[in-house]
Amino acid sequence: MNRERGELRTVLGSMMVITALAFTMVAALITPFLPSASAANHDINASYSAGFVPSDITVAVGDTVTWHNLDSSLTHTITSDNGSWTELTLPGGGTVSRVFNVVGDYSYHCRPHPSMVGVVRVLNVIPEFPSLALVAAGIIAIFAGLVAVRRRSGT
Repeated sequence: MNRERGELRTVLGSMMVITALAFTMVAALITPFLPSASAANHDINASYSAGFVPSDITVAVGDTVTWHNLDSSLTHTITSDNGSWTELTLPGGGTVSRVFNVVGDYSYHCRPHPSMVGVVRVLNVIPEFPSLALVAAGIIAIFAGLVAVRRRSGT
């Protein structure tokens, strides 16, 4: 009876190790492809006197950038330097937003006021908590399984 229990513990421990290894490998492999935990909004002020502030901003894939026109009587544009997006019109005192879903540097300018320039740098940010927590849980399960197997084998 004790021998059967010992064998069962060895089998269960081995299964736990294999399952945990598979779980950890899958979590580690999919982590780079998961979107950010939550998309953020970033604000840029636009005015003829100061230009775009900040003029250089870094965001994560999926984040939204909102431009705020501080000039109540002037219309500005958010015009891509390379034509990668349709020109956005920023009415006096208004706002306009754009979601950035592709990694890259996006230079832009205000067509009526060419001295107003800026760049949005989009990075692929790996989510930190959910995926890394899964990997950590998998590693703990692997060690628990190894301990169970080791106790059974007496080594």
